[in-house]
Amino acid sequence: MKSEKRGQLTLAAVTLVICVLCPCIFWLGSGSDAMGFSLLVFYVILPVTALAASLAAGLRDYWGKLKWLLPLVFALVYVVTDYATFLVANNILTGRINPPRFDLCWLGAAASLLGLGLGCLIRWIKKK
Repeated sequence: MKSEKRGQLTLAAVTLVICVLCPCIFWLGSGSDAMGFSLLVFYVILPVTALAASLAAGLRDYWGKLKWLLPLVFALVYVVTDYATFLVANNILTGRINPPRFDLCWLGAAASLLGLGLGCLIRWIKKK
């Protein structure tokens, strides 16, 4: 397997594991500190993941022009993570179905755009 393909797969796998672990951790034990979980996941773990993954994609030019879809992907990660944790818990408690919230998705998109921009800029500077 080529080194570039291996790098792409590793980056995608690590990102996916982080994004899947966050809701699992919520359901397995953060019930007593939902606010702490929310702050840690939505303002530290997910933005750092989006920034780092997008930076790597920009530096290595993974996925060509498709890498510019990463901000949309990370915006959706925020929506899905919020829904899979707090909104499902609220659905269970109230017996109502709540629609997904899109108010946090800008954080994932912004962190991803920053990482992509920095990665592409660094790659461009290195080429000169």
